[in-house]
Amino acid sequence: MSLDIGELPGGFSLTLAADFSLDENEIEKGQAAATGFLESLKGEDKTHAREALETLTLVFSTGACEGVDFPWHQLRAHHGQAALHMLKETGAPTKLESLRCQLDPHHKFRQDSEKFPSKKIQRFRTTLKSVLKKSRDLGYISSEEWDRVNSPKKAVIPRAGERIVSHGEFRALLLACQQAVGTESVRDRLVFYFLYHGELALAELLAVSLDDLSFDQKTQQVTVKTGKAKNQKARRVSLPNEALITLEDWLQVRGDDRGALLTPVKKGGKLDVKRLTSAEVKDLCEKRAAEIGVEIFTADELRRSAAASISIEKAEAKKTKREEATDDALFEAETGRHTMARVCFPVWELGLKS
Repeated sequence: MSLDIGELPGGFSLTLAADFSLDENEIEKGQAAATGFLESLKGEDKTHAREALETLTLVFSTGACEGVDFPWHQLRAHHGQAALHMLKETGAPTKLESLRCQLDPHHKFRQDSEKFPSKKIQRFRTTLKSVLKKSRDLGYISSEEWDRVNSPKKAVIPRAGERIVSHGEFRALLLACQQAVGTESVRDRLVFYFLYHGELALAELLAVSLDDLSFDQKTQQVTVKTGKAKNQKARRVSLPNEALITLEDWLQVRGDDRGALLTPVKKGGKLDVKRLTSAEVKDLCEKRAAEIGVEIFTADELRRSAAASISIEKAEAKKTKREEATDDALFEAETGRHTMARVCFPVWELGLKS
């Protein structure tokens, strides 16, 4: 049983924003890695590791999986970093305990401390890394992916090809910017919102000026006018509500000088009110990708990712329906054996973010 967490920010449904496949074969691989790790431990160490795995599973799957029954090998560096960030937050033990009570009506609420002690956070970290190492030893994770998990900032990042940035990666990018201090982090977060949710082409992104912003009193949303180039019709792009706070933060720093909305940030956080260049956007994308330990991406790939993810999920859903129809006809007793359940990494849905 899992907790219904409703819609994701930006209007994405739980299915379309899924990060993990819970196919039976995938669960078995995760079980093999987790049990293999636990079998190497004894006594209290084994008990503590099992408890850590149960907590991490709750965080990653919102109760869709229990204990070791999770596809651990599907986790990437940004998932681990986001989970650990959440678990460090004040109130995390209480909120996770509340989630347990919602999932199991027979579970008795246990009053815990406001924060997990640093020793326990370290246990979460080492347990997670050990399970992923076991996944690598079993051949479920490539050496390159293990390098990103083991040391994200030092990993050799592959060259960017045409790829889709998952919703989980997008949220991890925002979280990385949020954790960092400085004007540049606020700007980068806004850039990611414009690309992923606004689906702005790079040329459109660079051309947005302060005068292109407008506030709709009825919808309480900010829209961005784009399309000033010749032979290009103007269009309005609505920003999701969650992006408004970032926009307000950026405008407070940037000021109301006319000109480009997104500007370069000099040393010391000083702004140079002129347009960002495509090279600077490329650099910031690569920098943030390296921080969370994922394959690098281009601005254009991020722009197309949301729509591409939806198309892929719809195609998979249609394929699943066809397979289920075939199962009904030929293998009635095994209906649903090919169904692939999917969940979303819900760190930002549990209200445990800063």
